[in-house]
Amino acid sequence: MRLNVWYLNYQCIAAVLDLGLQRNITTSSGITKLQQHLRTRMFWVVMMLDRQIATMMGRPIGLRDEACDLRLPDDVNDNLLGVPGGQGSGNMPSTTSALSFSIHLFKLTKLNSEIKYVANSVVRDAPRYAYPAVVDINEWHTNMLHQLDQWSMDTSTIDAALQDVSTGFMSKVCRSRYLNLKMVLLRPSPAIPNPSPQSLTLCHDAALESLSLYSQMYRDNQLLHSWQSFYSVVLSSITFLYCIKAESELARTWAAKPDALLIELNKGLNVLGATGEHWAGAKRCRDILEELGRGLAASLRNKEGDGRASARRTNGSLAGVFVEAPSLTAAPSLEPPNSVSDGTTSFSAMDSSVMPGYADFGSNFSELFTSEGLFGDDSFLGDSGDLDAAMRSLFDDFIPTYPTAS
Repeated sequence: MRLNVWYLNYQCIAAVLDLGLQRNITTSSGITKLQQHLRTRMFWVVMMLDRQIATMMGRPIGLRDEACDLRLPDDVNDNLLGVPGGQGSGNMPSTTSALSFSIHLFKLTKLNSEIKYVANSVVRDAPRYAYPAVVDINEWHTNMLHQLDQWSMDTSTIDAALQDVSTGFMSKVCRSRYLNLKMVLLRPSPAIPNPSPQSLTLCHDAALESLSLYSQMYRDNQLLHSWQSFYSVVLSSITFLYCIKAESELARTWAAKPDALLIELNKGLNVLGATGEHWAGAKRCRDILEELGRGLAASLRNKEGDGRASARRTNGSLAGVFVEAPSLTAAPSLEPPNSVSDGTTSFSAMDSSVMPGYADFGSNFSELFTSEGLFGDDSFLGDSGDLDAAMRSLFDDFIPTYPTAS
């Protein structure tokens, strides 16, 4: 059996449980203040690793929050934990230390857990022995987005307090983790399979910023080529393309500048090209995404051309014809077209008379992530006709393999 990060994650969780790191063991049990803090830090490192891997691979989390004492370590340097009188049971004064960014990322792990619990739960009817189910999923969605934004704003406070050479790098790491979770929250999920146009627009903006951020880190020689960065760039690229395809307003915007779409996508492709020096899968991923991006750009050009031709034909057919001005009572409603009475949101087909050729962009999520749904034919996928299979192959190092009997 080949060792992979999925098995490594569960070995770490097993070690946490064996050592009891998930429980809040204090100095009253006979350990030092430094030992207490090291136990807490190791626990959160494993928790953060588990949440990140589960999110990347689309799998359930391994260690549930309610099974742990979710205490955070104090924001102090290690040398202050070993001073005489500093090992009592009282809390250490909260300061800003080299650990501040780590604690900040630990807090983001809590939000990651909640998103996995609520947005990615396949079964919505929770049993009576579980935590109460979320009644208003839209209210939860808005509140979670606000918490993520607040977490990102708090990052600048830490950055300002730590005027250090390394803070620029850590601020970018925090920003990339924030953008990743924001995309995970705003994209289609089992809880919200059809996000609102506003959510898709925000998701598109997060993906675009993430591509620019990783491009900047690559130019500044600050990029660590890891599975986390690989996943982030792939997630941002796929999300960027999907949102343009799924939201008609974004499609109209990029149809007017398809070359700019390829320029933005190339920011991620350049990073994947450099990552390809470490993993062959990254090079293969870059080629697939480039082909998909060019296919989408060509599709937008064609639809833009069809729309203009249709508009010219319509204008020509109206020559010499009196057109009555619409009455004020017939003015269109200002209510969003996707609003429905039960509080949920769904995609609504766009009126083809507004922009001919764009009405079919309101497809559902499952149809868009097939080769036919995304671009209309298989030619843009080259030899990989099945996009799902192609994307799974990009992360084959995560998939366990078993030896065959000879």
